[in-house]
Amino acid sequence: MQIRHLKIHNFRGIKEIEWIPRTNLLCLLGPNDSTKTTILDAIEYCLWPRYNIFVYDTDFYNSDISSPIIIEVTLGDLPEQIIQDDGYGLCLRGWCADSTINDEPSDEDEKVITVRFQVTGDFEPSWSVINDRLPEGKKFSSKARESIGVSRLGSYLDRHLRWCRGSALTSMTEKYESIIGLLNTASKAIKDSIKLQDIPEQLKQAADEAQNIAKKYGISPIGKYLPRLDTQAVSIGEGGFSLHDGLVPLNRFGAGTRRLLILGLQLNLMNRGSIILIDEIEYGLAPYKIRHILNLLKHEINSAVNKLGQLFLTTHAPITIVELECENLYIVGNVAGITSIKQIDSYLQPYIRKLPESFFSKKVIVCEGKTEVGLLRAFDNWWDNVMGLCSFALAGVVPAPGRGHEAPKIAKMFNELGYDVALLVDSDESLSIGDAVLTDMGILVLKWDNECSIEERICLDLPWAGVIRLVELAIDIKSCEHVISVINNNLNNGDTITDNKSEWEDTECLRKAIAKAAKKTSWFKNTSYGKEVGNIVIENIESMGNTDTILKLKKLRNWIDDSK
Repeated sequence: MQIRHLKIHNFRGIKEIEWIPRTNLLCLLGPNDSTKTTILDAIEYCLWPRYNIFVYDTDFYNSDISSPIIIEVTLGDLPEQIIQDDGYGLCLRGWCADSTINDEPSDEDEKVITVRFQVTGDFEPSWSVINDRLPEGKKFSSKARESIGVSRLGSYLDRHLRWCRGSALTSMTEKYESIIGLLNTASKAIKDSIKLQDIPEQLKQAADEAQNIAKKYGISPIGKYLPRLDTQAVSIGEGGFSLHDGLVPLNRFGAGTRRLLILGLQLNLMNRGSIILIDEIEYGLAPYKIRHILNLLKHEINSAVNKLGQLFLTTHAPITIVELECENLYIVGNVAGITSIKQIDSYLQPYIRKLPESFFSKKVIVCEGKTEVGLLRAFDNWWDNVMGLCSFALAGVVPAPGRGHEAPKIAKMFNELGYDVALLVDSDESLSIGDAVLTDMGILVLKWDNECSIEERICLDLPWAGVIRLVELAIDIKSCEHVISVINNNLNNGDTITDNKSEWEDTECLRKAIAKAAKKTSWFKNTSYGKEVGNIVIENIESMGNTDTILKLKKLRNWIDDSK
């Protein structure tokens, strides 16, 4: 079972969204309040096999109950029982090769159904299978929704360690009716212990499978996993049978172990065609555990002979997106209730590996290189700790190296994904994308005046004492002999200098020679040294006046503080 098309109207923070999920592993990224979790909630509400759902006015967008909540999920890769046994064959639609819905399916189309969840001002939810031929739809029962096999890893995770309606263990067991019969018998004679040989073989087989999954995901069972009667929950609704490690119920173990096992159980269901929803997959797990799980999942997807189900994730952990491919990563944005979901271009794959935190920000400053990144980090500390301005972290801003001449292209891609983007680059070489094109896209382009590199601009704008501090920093990084030699090599008037800096004269020619030496021999081409350069600028900022360096940094600060 796979979701081909999703449409949400008037649900919580989403006024409108229409989305075509194109892969079977989808990881949703984005800043807080971008409606990632709301998307999972919407899918769950539409497909979860509950008899009823409590809906409140706050579940309506802007609490406006005059406009109904409508969630429509179009499902493909349908099991035969939905088409035949449940009688929804007359509701079939066609999913075309061009990713559109054909209400009258042709032979070439994939057969799909569209499930609608709707709540009006009376707060009574309804589920139906709809198409243009049957606008009122056919009622979609909880039993039919149960056959879809949606599973959610959420706050009620311990349910998945019991055999009860909608749990992962129940999905792994073929005959739910045998469980109900056994629980009814057990409820009448709760004081009588149930012998192991009395337990249905299917439960024991599911327990064995769960133990194998536990080992696969790095959990070491103390004893043997067995289905036993949990005397604290002997009811059909809650699940009287729960999974035990020896004599100890697994729901008594630590939160991390429970979540890891349940995660493994749910991912195992993908091979059965289920749709799995997991909010913040990293919660409670060490980074190496997350990496292990994602690598297992990718291996299973790539090596699967049969069609898998579908897995929807959200995450705030850089380790998660580092381990996934661009085709699995989707950026979620929300502007005035209109939610958009955009897939990350494969061109950004190396960038994800190098600086994944950029993709969790609200604003990205794409810098030409690491010197600019270091400079901005120095100013971030100063703005925050000395000037009392909002830090990058609090403002959701990340400065990111743009890999030299590729910086404009990277800035454009971040902009197309919905991020607010600034571009800080040298002006001594033309950009691969014109300034006007980038500006028209809404990107703030900051280029130093007079065709300068960052080294040249800072050397021209610093007071002479600050320039000498730059040279001293370079000597600490390289050596005195190296620094003097490369400066002399860049003096084009035949003059030379010695290592006695007190004899140096403040001339534009010497400043430019120092700047060219810094750029050509990469004195400050890493983030740490760039930060030292930034600290030198800050030390001299009061005497720099309205130089280009200061004006550009003020313009960037105004962009950071703009909360549009």
